[in-house]
This record gives sequence, C-alpha cells and structure tokens, in this order.
Amino acid sequence: MLPQEQRSLMRRHKLISNDTPEDRDKNSKAEYKRQVVKELTKHWHLMKGNEAPLVAIKIGRDGKILSTKVVESSGDNEVDGEVLKAINALKLPAFSQDIKSEKISMRIDFNRIVAKQQRAADKVLEEQKSGAPGKIKRFKKQQDETLN
Repeated sequence: MLPQEQRSLMRRHKLISNDTPEDRDKNSKAEYKRQVVKELTKHWHLMKGNEAPLVAIKIGRDGKILSTKVVESSGDNEVDGEVLKAINALKLPAFSQDIKSEKISMRIDFNRIVAKQQRAADKVLEEQKSGAPGKIKRFKKQQDETLN
C-alpha cells in the first residue's frame, strides 16, 4: 500500500480511484460529520457571550446520540447546557452502508459554528447596505407574494 501522502497526490491527479471500501468509509464518515454540524448550525445560535464550548459526541449507527461531553467549557453553564440540549435534540439519519463503524465519535467546536453564523450575518448586512439583490430581498419578495 502506498503512503497516505502519495495516495492523496495520486487521487488529485486521477491516477487511482477513491472507490476502495476504506475510502468510501472515510468519505462517508466525513460527509456524515458535515451533516451533523449543518443540522446543529440550523438549530443553535449563541445567544449571549463571546465563547462557546468544545463538545465531544458519539453517534450510534441508527443516528441516535449515545453520549455528549463538554471538553472545553464556554465559561457559562447556561450556554454549555443549551449546546448539550441542542445536540441531544438532533434527529440524525442512520449511517449509510459505506460506514462500517458501529459509532462515530467527533468533536464540535461551537466557536467555529458561531464564526460561520457571524460571517453569514455580516454578508447579509453587507448586501443590505450595498443594495445588492441578496437572499433577504428575495425572501421578502416571496413573503410579500405569499401574503397578497
């Protein structure tokens, strides 16, 4: 087997396929983790303070949260509790067949989620200031059409 760096380089140049069972497992796990973070981003927003926790979670093959643990606290027990509540309320799909593990462990840095939400909010504000037709204007137009 080729060293990992060489395999990655060869993949980029299409010299070898990503279709080994190990690659499908790895790629499917990465995609599943992205889905988890995306769902959390939809349902959780930092309400106060500047810091958010780093949380470790384990997810079972059926998509159920097996365990949660605050690895680094935000410094605010209320924020930490809200994060854990949001995680435990997630409705996640079962793993795809490409994922061979019975559980997935991951760490979620909520400061990164907050930063992403802030960038999105800044972009909307910038669109509003510049008068550019952004998501807000399209949404308002759809809303107006629905109400009339």
